[in-house]
Amino acid sequence: NGMSNVLHTKEKGVSPLTGKGTSVAILDTGIDREHPDVKIKEGISFVENVSDFDDDNGHGTHLAGIIGAQKNNMGMTGVAPDTDLYAVKVLDKYANGKYSTVVKGIDWAIEHKANIILMSLGGKKESVFFEEAMNKAYEKGILLVASAGNEGYKEGNSITYPAKFDAVMAVGALDNKNQRGFLSSKGEQLEVMAPGVDIWSTWNNGDYRLDSGTSMAAAHVVGVASLLLENDRMMSNQQVRELLKKSAKPLGNPLEYGNGKVNVSRALQIYR
Repeated sequence: NGMSNVLHTKEKGVSPLTGKGTSVAILDTGIDREHPDVKIKEGISFVENVSDFDDDNGHGTHLAGIIGAQKNNMGMTGVAPDTDLYAVKVLDKYANGKYSTVVKGIDWAIEHKANIILMSLGGKKESVFFEEAMNKAYEKGILLVASAGNEGYKEGNSITYPAKFDAVMAVGALDNKNQRGFLSSKGEQLEVMAPGVDIWSTWNNGDYRLDSGTSMAAAHVVGVASLLLENDRMMSNQQVRELLKKSAKPLGNPLEYGNGKVNVSRALQIYR
């Protein structure tokens, strides 16, 4: 799957980085409870009339696999297989949701001391209430990562909220030639890029499938951030964010590519 073919090692002879000791809250459609390739630390649903965080769509499970699928010779291995995954269901089976539901998920993630929150979701409406929730989480030291949006075919700035907010890292999608995916949103808030076209990962009902979008790219960045945090638990969210940007490989126009492609080995070199 291209994501986990490189072992990320601290030093020669030291065990590879796997995200151990870090935690990620995935605010999405839930995660498949029964998937043999995905371990869930804890979960909750904030979707009306849905009491279970089990994934009834597939999207959230796909992201969970990209970040943390187990290293077990099954299907695929995530970027950070030992990170703790929190399944925070804020989107319904059609992957629709409300800002207010997402905010409940953010508050839960703060309470559970998640290191990173992934929001592969987007709305067009600006909201002070929504932004304040992001700022609160960011001030608590949580790294916030969101998909930039899948409206890159539009003219002008097509980045959606929450990715557009200052407190949130906006991530765009690359294809396997390191070109911006046609749908990947453009705009000055774009920070970094990661693979997001035809990504093989876990799906609900114990399945696997290919999917594309800035959602998948954002999940990849979350996995890399987990590795950097494991490497140095003293790093702040701001420092991890800066390191991800500084170590990215430039690919072209910042409005289309931000700082470029996330690169964990370069990040670890710069860090040293």
